Amino acid sequence: MGIGRFAFTPQVPLMITDGQLTLTSAALVGAFNYLGYLLGAYDAMRARRGLEKQLWLGVWGAVALTLLSALPYQPWSHAALRFFVGWSSVWAMV
Repeated sequence: MGIGRFAFTPQVPLMITDGQLTLTSAALVGAFNYLGYLLGAYDAMRARRGLEKQLWLGVWGAVALTLLSALPYQPWSHAALRFFVGWSSVWAMV
């Protein structure tokens, strides 16, 4: 699913052990990542100009947001961040 998704999956057991996420909230965070990916794909499909700039923003955005995913402690802040990681990953991968 993209750069951010491959980084998130190995973090989940550690976040559950640390008490940051439950199994349910981890599933919701993953769902928000997929939703971001879906809406980002729709955005990429409709893009007509500035594609190179959006590609670079997607690559570096996915990297930066993936690194920032270590900071939030609440499930909803994780979910919001993962949504934007998914969106950025589309521009990096599609």
